[in-house]
Amino acid sequence: MPKQRGTGAAKPYTYWATYTVRGKDGSPERKRVQRWKVQLDLGPDAEGVRRRRTFTGKTSKEVKDKLKAAREELRDTGTLSDRSARLSSYVDLFLDRARQRVAPKTYGAYRACVTKYCKDWMGVRMTDFVPTTIQRILDKAREDGRSVSYRHQLWTCLDQIFDMAMGDRVIRINPVKGVKVRGLSEVQTGRRAFSVPELKSMLMATLDMPPSEGAIWWWRLFTGMRQSEILGAQIKYLHLDDEQPWYELRHSLADIPREHGCGPKEDGAWPCGHHYAARCPKARWRVPDGYTMEHLEGRLCLVTPKSGQARPVPLVPQLVEVMRRYSKATRDWPNPHGLIFRNRDGSPRLWATDTAEFKALLEKAGMDPAERTGHETRYSAVTLMRKAGKDTKAIEEMIGHTSVKVDDIYTTIDSEQRADAVKAIPDALRLPMSLLPAGSEPTSKQLEEEERRRHEDWVRSRKGVGGRKSRKDKA
Repeated sequence: MPKQRGTGAAKPYTYWATYTVRGKDGSPERKRVQRWKVQLDLGPDAEGVRRRRTFTGKTSKEVKDKLKAAREELRDTGTLSDRSARLSSYVDLFLDRARQRVAPKTYGAYRACVTKYCKDWMGVRMTDFVPTTIQRILDKAREDGRSVSYRHQLWTCLDQIFDMAMGDRVIRINPVKGVKVRGLSEVQTGRRAFSVPELKSMLMATLDMPPSEGAIWWWRLFTGMRQSEILGAQIKYLHLDDEQPWYELRHSLADIPREHGCGPKEDGAWPCGHHYAARCPKARWRVPDGYTMEHLEGRLCLVTPKSGQARPVPLVPQLVEVMRRYSKATRDWPNPHGLIFRNRDGSPRLWATDTAEFKALLEKAGMDPAERTGHETRYSAVTLMRKAGKDTKAIEEMIGHTSVKVDDIYTTIDSEQRADAVKAIPDALRLPMSLLPAGSEPTSKQLEEEERRRHEDWVRSRKGVGGRKSRKDKA
């Protein structure tokens, strides 16, 4: 029983604490010191077991101060902070919940940044974190050269982790709120829209390309779609013969991993005997509950676009003519997945290939590929339409942005308004219908020559610094 005064209040009392130190000769030596202790009765728990919280200190006043603070916290919140909870337990809980509510790519980004930059603090108690501790975690990411957007994502993850601890009443204040993070809008990200001359240069660089190669760049410049949305575009949603030609954007290409479904590891190995999850007989997709997806091949799937819903994308006359030529040039290509843009063997076009070919287009157009990105074509589309004074709501719907003002929520946009907005792009470029890709499709001999050239380039890259040379080269 805790010692009590006559009034029934808890009463501090002394006790002897024993500890071990190492003596001058190196042998262990036991010592005793008198300390103060007091216990706070918290009443029975749900199972009827009596709960108590013990506070110790060097002096009676130190113990009384701790007891007073605990009573105030109990009065204000109805419970006491669980000082035993560590960061690691809430990181695991956060990632488990994130896995059930966010896209696989987002979950992977959360897990990578949290496990990398919180690993040195996993054993720290949640109640011991202060804003300075959070700032040290963010500073470590900055010292590693992480971008502003990456550090902002790390801050968001930490904020959600400590909000969960507050919800469980483990902590009273979220220390992440005390760290000021400069918003992305306040920082120069380095991205900028392509100017009208630069856009014209890119279009001119496609004129000697066959339609099967040049059409995708016209599509990117005149629709403002994201890279994954372009790679996941399907023919069945392309309406070239309507009075107002348009494309119904329903899917985006995604790389979704799988995980073992055979159970937990046993002695460091999976029960199925396979190391890779894709080979597990009971493998399952790493996606949240209710996630909509259509499997293509391997890890490639079609998923809902980033905006979370389908949207119409009007097509200008110049792009319509280019797509008709493209469809004619690729009509004999295999197409098991119904994709608009695909490889000659019918397989999906991948991000790395698309990025590399866009860099080559920039270089051909006289620009430095190291200074520009493909995502900047979206900036260009928005900039040109806004400069033309087109309806903001129509631009937001066509581009697929979700940051629409509250007073715009009740505004409805018809197909004519969206088509009028997208026409601002060719109007700004002053692009005549006669300026379209007219290159001929390569012959089989030219394709073989191109394949041989690419193989030679790959061999030369392997023979670079640190590369492996053949016996003939060594001789």
